[in-house]
Amino acid sequence: SVLQQTYSSLELIVVDDASSDSTAAVVARCARADARVKSIRLPTNRGTYWARNVGLQHATGDLVTIQDDDDLSLAHRLEVTVAALQARSDAVAAMAEYVRRDPFGRPAIIDGAVVRALGLHTLMVRRSFLDERLGFYDVVRLSGDIEFYKRLVAVAGSGQLLRIPAVCYHARLGPGSLTTSGIGRMVFGRGRGEQTLPRIRQAYQAGFD
Repeated sequence: SVLQQTYSSLELIVVDDASSDSTAAVVARCARADARVKSIRLPTNRGTYWARNVGLQHATGDLVTIQDDDDLSLAHRLEVTVAALQARSDAVAAMAEYVRRDPFGRPAIIDGAVVRALGLHTLMVRRSFLDERLGFYDVVRLSGDIEFYKRLVAVAGSGQLLRIPAVCYHARLGPGSLTTSGIGRMVFGRGRGEQTLPRIRQAYQAGFD
């Protein structure tokens, strides 16, 4: 979905976190077909946020964002987000809305409504701000994205983070993901909120809330 964006001036850095399937061959084939694709294969599995940091270290653009391998960016995602930041030179980052989908691709319904909210998955940051003030992701196994977001707001202030009221991303609740499996899995559909955090995530977030 990244290579099908309406905004085509991009580089796609795929960090293979020591996968054991055909990922490396698929990415290599994509790189041969499209010069915008760069492949990095890690010799040891280090987790999501380590892999993101490796990708950020190799990124050369003025704006950086991420894409999880099991999710989908709608075709206008980059165009809308880049345009928002170009229109506001004082803003350091922008984020759009996302919709959660179940493993069959259907919108996730929780408490009678489609799960739609601002998505940390969509966060786009100016490279200069990342390098000079924000820093990279905390190298943890779980919840590093919320720490990254809260650190951004603490450093820059909420007024320099643009919030785009448009769905640009679909996040899939797939089996085996960090969201749905292991000791850090989140429980969806209890009470009024979208999710209930397990104790390990609660303990980590208590350190920076």
